[in-house]
Amino acid sequence: LRAIYQVHPNSEAANHLDYFSLRFFNFKNDTLYITKIISKKINYVNGTGTAVNWDIDFNGSGNYYNQLHTFSDGVYNSSTDDYSNVYFNAGRLCWENAYGNEDWSQKFQNVIPQTIAGSPPNWTLKFTVGPNPKTTDHYGEIGVAVSNSIGDSINSGEFDGMIVKGLKNTGVYEITFGMNGADDDTAGWGIVHSWSPNSQYTAPNLEFDYYSNLATATNSNFSEMIRFFNSDTSNPLSANVNHITLTNQEELFEGGTVASWNFDGFEPTIDDFIVWTGGDSDNGRIQFQNCPIWDPNSSPLVPERITANQLVDKTINRYEKYEITFTYGITNIIGDPGVGLLHMYYFNADGYGFVVNDIGDPIFINTPSYPQNPNYTRTAVNDDVTGNFLWWEAKAIVEVGQSLASNQPLGNTGLDVLRNTFVIRKDASGPNVTAWVDNLSMKRVYDITLPPQTVTYSEDVKGWTSFKSFTPEAGLSLSKKYFTLKDAALYQHYVPANNATSETAENYNIFYGVSYPSTIKAVLNAEPSVVKTFNTLNYEGSQAHVTKPLNAIDQFGNTTITINNAKAWALGSNINGWKVTEIKTDMDSGNLKDFIKKEGKWFGYIKGKHVVTDVLDTSRFSV
Repeated sequence: LRAIYQVHPNSEAANHLDYFSLRFFNFKNDTLYITKIISKKINYVNGTGTAVNWDIDFNGSGNYYNQLHTFSDGVYNSSTDDYSNVYFNAGRLCWENAYGNEDWSQKFQNVIPQTIAGSPPNWTLKFTVGPNPKTTDHYGEIGVAVSNSIGDSINSGEFDGMIVKGLKNTGVYEITFGMNGADDDTAGWGIVHSWSPNSQYTAPNLEFDYYSNLATATNSNFSEMIRFFNSDTSNPLSANVNHITLTNQEELFEGGTVASWNFDGFEPTIDDFIVWTGGDSDNGRIQFQNCPIWDPNSSPLVPERITANQLVDKTINRYEKYEITFTYGITNIIGDPGVGLLHMYYFNADGYGFVVNDIGDPIFINTPSYPQNPNYTRTAVNDDVTGNFLWWEAKAIVEVGQSLASNQPLGNTGLDVLRNTFVIRKDASGPNVTAWVDNLSMKRVYDITLPPQTVTYSEDVKGWTSFKSFTPEAGLSLSKKYFTLKDAALYQHYVPANNATSETAENYNIFYGVSYPSTIKAVLNAEPSVVKTFNTLNYEGSQAHVTKPLNAIDQFGNTTITINNAKAWALGSNINGWKVTEIKTDMDSGNLKDFIKKEGKWFGYIKGKHVVTDVLDTSRFSV
């Protein structure tokens, strides 16, 4: 038997917490044996749950780890004989009947908003308020505060920031504010709600001011953070907050003049694939006119890529997020319908960046399955008088996370991709593009809801060796068994399902009911000063990936079916298994199509990647 219990404040047992009594009723004529009683205090605090980097404060003291235990119900209210509940559910920060100062907070991890003296309001906080997802109730008022470091305010010993109290309605809020060090200057600040996006939000108890005007700005427990809280402690709160973003409105670059852009890859005296239209150099737009990817007049061996590009002289780091906004139209220079799709990308000096594909695809409107950027949206702009469609306003929230090694946006051509440069060109698919782009900007987004990540430390190598797909709340090893907690439930790992053995089990890579793929990245760095030659790669383990031949006979009349791929040909599809996605050193790169099984092991020959003949380095030939 297993039981989890808590002594109620009104229970007679509350006065005898030093005693443990176990009583049995109605056991007659049968002998009852009790061999072991184990009583444990549940002292693990589920303060953040799966809301990574978010902390819960149950009494507004700034002590963000004062939850009693994993199953704590929060603050008891004697007048209603009920508890305040604060928890993470369905991807949302939730309050359920919260009576006091219960709040959610997150310390800024990498970049703390800085005060810039005399600056205009340059911060935008956007979030959605909804009913509690478990009870569907919504009542009470939400507050939110943003603060930076103590000493960053014009007032000695204080931090800079803002507070809003009295947000009563469900919907999307967008709050604009500044951190300019002057606590009496809120000019340009504002709150907009989704039900009235063109006017300032109002509510009976709304307060919106500089932090120090509504609260004490000297407590370090409340500095360098964003905090959502119950702003009306005389009444309970049931609600949720989600989709939280904090954006710095400072322009990293704004492509507004012809002098800002380079039109490369073609001879403008011969062709006009990309032109600047619309009058003077300050008030125009970039027009693509029947523009291909490559200049048709260039050599096939060394093709010229046609792009509109602008150098970004700001530091862009991996894992940072940015908001890309622009307007566009699939029309020609006089407004007649155009064709084709546009493509944008940026990669920093280290080869990390983002790609926005399929700009102009008529079937792509807020499609969540968009693989490279699920946060891409566009809105139609119509003429105020006639109501006729004019153009599209587009916005993409992108992460500098893709690498050139795994995502070559221009194909395997042997040509270098522009780095530290924002590039616009024709998309890889579709016909030559006739379209225009305007009002392009790129702004930093401070993503408040960061994804969780679990890593493994190895005592053998004294280092971090692997990433885990699952995110537990806690874990421990006991009697050579591994357990983790998830949503306050206990899970045991490495247990075959359906009475299978470890050899016949098929429930690998399933954690908390979700299946995940496996990847291995091997780093071979013995004798780093010595240049090495890699000919083969082999491993011992389970099934390797087998590629089904496209045809039984190749173009030279030779059979493509061998003893190694015959099963895949017979099945009519590839056989899933381990495969190599990348082989790369600081000097060269290669590939390995499939492994071959020999004597219980899997072997594969490493081959060089296809490159353009003119850029082939013949000095690397081994014969």
